[in-house]
Amino acid sequence: MLSNQKGESVLDRAVVEPDGPNDHLIEHQETVDTGIHLSKRKRLSGKLKSLLHVSDDQVNVASNADCVTLASSPEVASGERRLDGSTPPTLGPQGLQQVIQRPVETIKAKTQRKTNKEVAANLLSPEVTHAQDVELIHAQDSLNNVQTSDEKAKAYEDLESLKKARQDLFVRWTMDRHVLKLRRLKNKTTLERRRRDSGSEPKTENLELGWKAHSRRLVLQQAEKYGGHYIGSFAEPPPASQETVSASVERLLIASTPWQELVMHIRRIYRWENRKETSAYLLAFTILWAYGMLSATACLALIAQVLRRRFEKPSVEKLRQDVRRTEDSLSTAHTLSEQIEKRGAQSWIDPLIEDMGDWLLLQLGDMANLLEILLNFYEWRQPARTAWTLVWFSLGCIAFYLTPVWLLVKGMSLFSGLTFFGLFPIASWYPEYRLLVSPIKWLLWDIPNHAEWAIARLQAEGRRQAKQVSNKPESYAELHGSYTCSSAKHSGRLVVTSEGIQFQPFVASHNQWNVGFNRIERMEKVSVKVLLSVNTVVQIGSGKDLLFYDVDGSSYSASNVANRDEVFTQIVGYSNVRWQVVG
Repeated sequence: MLSNQKGESVLDRAVVEPDGPNDHLIEHQETVDTGIHLSKRKRLSGKLKSLLHVSDDQVNVASNADCVTLASSPEVASGERRLDGSTPPTLGPQGLQQVIQRPVETIKAKTQRKTNKEVAANLLSPEVTHAQDVELIHAQDSLNNVQTSDEKAKAYEDLESLKKARQDLFVRWTMDRHVLKLRRLKNKTTLERRRRDSGSEPKTENLELGWKAHSRRLVLQQAEKYGGHYIGSFAEPPPASQETVSASVERLLIASTPWQELVMHIRRIYRWENRKETSAYLLAFTILWAYGMLSATACLALIAQVLRRRFEKPSVEKLRQDVRRTEDSLSTAHTLSEQIEKRGAQSWIDPLIEDMGDWLLLQLGDMANLLEILLNFYEWRQPARTAWTLVWFSLGCIAFYLTPVWLLVKGMSLFSGLTFFGLFPIASWYPEYRLLVSPIKWLLWDIPNHAEWAIARLQAEGRRQAKQVSNKPESYAELHGSYTCSSAKHSGRLVVTSEGIQFQPFVASHNQWNVGFNRIERMEKVSVKVLLSVNTVVQIGSGKDLLFYDVDGSSYSASNVANRDEVFTQIVGYSNVRWQVVG
């Protein structure tokens, strides 16, 4: 079994022989010791481990140092972390003055940075890290610059070892973090023998039930024979916890890295960031659409891309370009791993929120609005609009039924192209017009979301109450509410009437203001907050303020308004003005 080659000899010895040459002496010594001596020795060993900060895992690794590791954990790159020789951006230690002045915010920020660093460590430890990319590029440069044959052989050996280390790192990351339970699959021979032993005919008095059970057993046997490795796969997930959920999210983010790059590339195309490239895609789409070859070309492109990956290996120069783009802090990150490498492991989340926060909130708001619109459409909150929408849907169904399939496919593909090359750029560059060019909004035109329906409901109730008090004296009919507040540091009352709002100070000499409903251009609930950082927000003021703008651009503020939300609702209901929700 032993071989003359060194590697095979070590492998055979590790498999056949025990861990060490003196294992029989250790075993004999343990049989001589008494239980008391053994317990004292364990306690002493535990104290020494805790005193020296040595864990049991480290002891096990040290004792098994001679074992062969199928996929060893590559060492952290000792060279430069970046291609230009710089180090990733990090945050310096917190000063004592900052800790004393803002202790709570400082502790929260430190905890947040620790969490960011842990997430970054998990996301940057998958298949290949940035440091290993840099090391591989340096190894390739060394191979290109060597002179003698011996140096070339040594450089080539180092390069191959780095390539193997990249695969080992991927194996270690997958097995250590995402593989917890295994079970042995039955081979096909065992399944065939079990099927023969079960008999070919059902042995039961009830022939019909027997054949059903026999057929069911045959189907299950065939399914287990040809697809047994898919039956019960990941059927026993670990208990749900923050660590297990974060591991699954981490796995999803890493697996979606190529798709993240694809999405960013598609975004650059429909935004016309490179007009020549987008024009080329538009020309190709037009020609293929005219000849009816869009579907066939898409399938051929997919096959060609997969075959290209098989025969055209990624070059070091392409890797060098990717590394330089990753290290360029001014360029846009194509993946989450690039974002972490650009901004640093401790502070990558803050720039991500700053760059994508507004866009993400806009997308989440549009998604929530769409779901609310669909619900209100189904609930007939606006019966006339729902009825008209159903009429248009019916006409569309009739048109689909009468239109030939080839013409239907032609028209849908043309509409898809116009949407991608025409409507998407408008929605991306001019977000205020995004709903106006949304095909989904066209289908559900004027169906309100919850906020729009609530405003309509309030104004209907306001008109109903206005009719009830129309026969009362004018002094009682106009007043709808009076609330304590302050304006320009003067205390008073904010009065809501049927004509508008006015501020009446307690001291008559102070200025008062009056704004009619027909002159209000905009009104806001104001909670003044100062954003010191993404993790630190300081609120200034009561958080119960109202701000009004008239058609002339003048502004009027009311601070610390009692029952502010009720005042806001009354103004909306009694104003009889068409309002648009902008925030």
